[in-house]
Amino acid sequence: MSKLPDPFREGLARGWKATHGEQGLPSQIECDVAIVGTGAGAGITAELLTRAGLDVVLIEEGPLRTSSDFNQKESEAYRTLYQESAARRTLDGAISIMQGRCVGGTTVINWTSSFRTPPATLAYWEQYFGLKDYTPKTIQITDGVGSAGRGTAYIRRYNPKVDSQPLDQYNRFIAISSSCMHLGCPVQYVTASQRFICPCHGGVYDFVGKVVGGPPVRPLDRFYTRVAAGTVFIGPRFSVNSELERFSPRDPGEALDGVGQYLYPSRPTMRKLPNT
Repeated sequence: MSKLPDPFREGLARGWKATHGEQGLPSQIECDVAIVGTGAGAGITAELLTRAGLDVVLIEEGPLRTSSDFNQKESEAYRTLYQESAARRTLDGAISIMQGRCVGGTTVINWTSSFRTPPATLAYWEQYFGLKDYTPKTIQITDGVGSAGRGTAYIRRYNPKVDSQPLDQYNRFIAISSSCMHLGCPVQYVTASQRFICPCHGGVYDFVGKVVGGPPVRPLDRFYTRVAAGTVFIGPRFSVNSELERFSPRDPGEALDGVGQYLYPSRPTMRKLPNT
């Protein structure tokens, strides 16, 4: 069970109205608008209608399950959160349809099929289609810690008091990836605790990105950085082991300590570091 705050449970305790089918449904409900489904579109629609003063009821086929119910057991998750226990497919059976069947719909489970757009693709979109808002750019958010663009990386100056690796031309600024090394979910830096936290599965990393709690198998990945004309440029990504030694990039969930570096070699299409 997750130990993270559960806004749904807190809301129910404050008086949110919820009727559970397991406990029996009323024979009649009066409202201005009834919305069938509780996914992304239904949630936004319900909020807008409620703000307009209408009485809205959302109707969901599946159960209400929140972070307090999540226990990382896929056999239970498939049965309780997915349509047809995650076995739904197209008519010809060629494509799996990972559709949610719970309050929140597919927004509850869609991290399993959502991946960050590669930087090369973002650069292509900017160059040929003018989509400049999605290309990573460095901004400052707290003293000593910054982020790049849409959550690509957290950036700070090299600090010899906490950074044990030798200073070179590529790490005058430390760029730590915002992707959790458990399943690739986005992490957030919490200034008060000086920790990187993954709210999805409870991964916790210290200030330099080393794992201090939860299921991640290695520290947060990093990016090469270079300073030119007063601007910090972010280069290719690389992975690190528990000693923060550089390795060719690995995917989330692939360990690097011990035999891990041999069990999980870098994908052929990734930029390689010699002998890693």
